[in-house]
Amino acid sequence: MKNKIFVVLVFVSVLLGAGCLQPRTATSYVEEGLKLYEEEKYDQALTKFDKALEVDPYNYYAWNYKGYSLYYQKKYDDAIKSFDRAIDLKSNSTDPWVGKGLSLYLQGKYAESLTCFDAAIAVDPNQGHVWYGKGAALAALGRNTEAQECFDKARQLGFEV
Repeated sequence: MKNKIFVVLVFVSVLLGAGCLQPRTATSYVEEGLKLYEEEKYDQALTKFDKALEVDPYNYYAWNYKGYSLYYQKKYDDAIKSFDRAIDLKSNSTDPWVGKGLSLYLQGKYAESLTCFDAAIAVDPNQGHVWYGKGAALAALGRNTEAQECFDKARQLGFEV
């Protein structure tokens, strides 16, 4: 019995030394998740993002892309929760603000959506798609003159409406 335990310990030591049993990093899970996300395999991507969050619950990228994966599955409430966590971790990024804004917009929560697009614009006013999102929220609220100004700004920034 002692010989078997010794052999197993030696085997594990060899594998560890060779790098075969190294613990996975959150970054490696996020990278795998992004490949699946780009292939529109959102369920599989979510699994990888969740594994990344098990390793590092403060991983901004895992929360953000988990939000977008849920968004594309039309799971807007869950997406919003993920975007909120990403915003908590990195409020100076437009991505989670836009994702949250889109999710709220598609739920008919136009005023809340507008707040998110405004937050994204405060971070970076040079992204046409964000101005377009703001314009769509304003139009849904019946604020057509302001909406048109946003659509014009989006075009100026190269976003095709």
